[in-house]
Formats: sequence, C-alpha cells, structure tokens
Amino acid sequence: MKDFSTVDPQIRRLVMLLHSKGMPTFPSCSGHWHKKSWAERCFEALQEDAAKIRYEGLDMLDVENGLRVTCRDPYWATPWGNWENFYWEVKEQDAQGYLCFAVPRTSLIFQYMDQLKSLPGVHAAAGMKANRLCLEIRVRTADPVSQGNAWHSVERFLRQVG
Repeated sequence: MKDFSTVDPQIRRLVMLLHSKGMPTFPSCSGHWHKKSWAERCFEALQEDAAKIRYEGLDMLDVENGLRVTCRDPYWATPWGNWENFYWEVKEQDAQGYLCFAVPRTSLIFQYMDQLKSLPGVHAAAGMKANRLCLEIRVRTADPVSQGNAWHSVERFLRQVG
C-alpha cells in the first residue's frame, strides 16, 4: 500500500502494523455515525460521478498501487437507485467498522481467536477472500469513543499475537 493517509485514523496504525508483518488488508472502515446532511452531499456527488462514468469517463486513482485509470461505462449506475435506498443503507451501516486482512495459516492468531472474540463490540471470523485465508473483524459499539477503544483493543491483541 502506498498511501496510508486514506485509511481511517482510528485504524491507520493497525493497518500499518498488519502491512509491516506481511498481512495485506482489504478495503476497511473504522465505523462512522453519519449525519443526514453528509449523506445528502455524498449521494449528490455519487450521482455526479455516475454521470461522468456514463458520458465522459471518470479518472480515478488506485491508492493501493498508485495507478490511474479512467472508468467509462455507458450503462453504469449506482446500486441504490434512489435517495431513500441510499440513505437507508447508510443508516443501516452506521457505526459498523470492518477490517479484513490476509493471515498465514500458521499464525498464532487462530490459537487465540476466543480471546479476540471476547473483546467488547468485536466480532471476528476466519474465511477465504480472493483465494486467501483472511480474518474479518467487525467492530460495532454505541458511540465513537467506545468504537475507538474497541479498535485499540484489537490492535493491542494483534501486536501481542500477530
């Protein structure tokens, strides 16, 4: 990964730790509590981007490898269809933090999964993603402070056993 500044601050050190140990991450999110005004601005911007993709092309940067690409597809549309569906999904996902990373089969993490799963607000499961053994961690708590504390506990755990 070339640019860690695009990673949410609450999990940036954790993502950097995983990469330093040779465990690449997939797209992640620390979990957010969005206001309706933010969602409205976001939806409008996504609609503008969708129009660019359909008609003129939208230049994009892959922050993981630094490559620039132009997305152009005359049939492209957002998956929500309308504002109500978009906002419902935003609210449904509020406070849902997510981190997925590749893990070597020999990692000690698997021996201590019960300890990881016992952390408040933390749900963890191993699985396959992109043909690699991965660990998916979901964090969901009542507020931003407890969310940050939960991510800190995950980082501390992974520093100890990872």
